[in-house]
Amino acid sequence: YAANHNGRMLHFLSSRGTVEVAFMPRLDMRKTYVFVMTPQLLSVLLPFERVEEDVPMLADDVFRESGLLDATLFNMFVKFLCRAKLLVVVDTAPGANRLQDRLAVNSAYTSKKKDKRTLSIKRKIAFDSANAEVHKRTEERRKYIIQAAIVRVMKARRQSEHKELVLAVIETLRSQFLPAATKIAEQIAVLITKE
Repeated sequence: YAANHNGRMLHFLSSRGTVEVAFMPRLDMRKTYVFVMTPQLLSVLLPFERVEEDVPMLADDVFRESGLLDATLFNMFVKFLCRAKLLVVVDTAPGANRLQDRLAVNSAYTSKKKDKRTLSIKRKIAFDSANAEVHKRTEERRKYIIQAAIVRVMKARRQSEHKELVLAVIETLRSQFLPAATKIAEQIAVLITKE
């Protein structure tokens, strides 16, 4: 991959994408439910796969094993899975610390739906901080790439009209990414002010 796509960086965004999960509440049940969920939701359910049936786990242990970095995000996922009736809170700790609760898989789970059930959380925020940071770094990198392409085209042509310059830059960068004409115009303005 690196030989064919020089300079590209891949980042796994766990909040994007979906996974299909076959869920069997009890081992003696023949009924299996299929859910479509995000990898982050799955990471909250996976620690329960290693424990015996009907054995509750401390929420703090589930949080550590899930690999999530944000406790409030974890609490939101647990609340969502409890509302979906996949998890149950067996024992609530006194006080406001939700990480001391004991959680278990709902072995009495039933559903009349025969097809796949999609579990999705409607977020109040558009991106979590990791996604925003990746987008910011990508945009910053692309600014310099666009500026370099503008300089290359202008060195080759010496004179060019604005529209021709924008089209030449788009054609030059087409193999890497497709820049918007407004972004190119912004970088032309930045280069003019640098002179």
